[in-house]
Amino acid sequence: MAIINCFTGQDPALTLAELQDRTGLPRSTVHRLAQELLDWGGLERAPGGHYRVGLRLYELGMMAPRQRRLRELALPVMEDLYLATGDNVHLGVLDGTQVLVVEKVTGLHSARAPSSPGGRLPLHATAIGKALLAFSPASMIDQVIASGLEAFTDWTITDGELLADDLARTRERGYAVAYQERSWGTASVSAPILDVHDAAVAALSVVGDKDRMNVEAVATAVCSVAFMLGHELAGVTRPPA
Repeated sequence: MAIINCFTGQDPALTLAELQDRTGLPRSTVHRLAQELLDWGGLERAPGGHYRVGLRLYELGMMAPRQRRLRELALPVMEDLYLATGDNVHLGVLDGTQVLVVEKVTGLHSARAPSSPGGRLPLHATAIGKALLAFSPASMIDQVIASGLEAFTDWTITDGELLADDLARTRERGYAVAYQERSWGTASVSAPILDVHDAAVAALSVVGDKDRMNVEAVATAVCSVAFMLGHELAGVTRPPA
């Protein structure tokens, strides 16, 4: 598990020396365990003497029932959102103090978005993160603020009070907005997928060019789709608030 945990969305391929450095284990131990993982399918060889996550772990991940059902329900409407906007569409869930990207739909002409399925995004600097955080317990918001709000651009919210105000507006209107807070030149809109207790089980977002995106129109579409997915996941029907 120490070896598997070394791999991230930012570092999908690592050398033996990098695995040794990150785990703190002896080189001989890392080499032996890496070989066992290769034999099992948990790792595979990559060019340049690197290791990367193998298909066996992908197969296991796809068996996670909650995320599999979420992805199966969301993917068709995510494709519809992409066709309507031409922009990146993300599905994410809260995992610790980060967003875990479950699925992404994109195209050749979509704005560049530094994300991928299985990757992680910050809660405070993305619309999808703020949508999840706004509908989380107050203790989670306090934890995120206390851990420090990293600046990714000049537009990133790094003040706890300003973030709390932004999250309050998100709860009031039902969707979150981020302008160039994670990456330059982009705007994103996200709506939470709520359960029957109005807690966020996931969130949908659309990320596009800040000068091209019609935020109000995108917000209407994303909120409608997120509301529908909340119905289907819960297996109940309720009128919108």
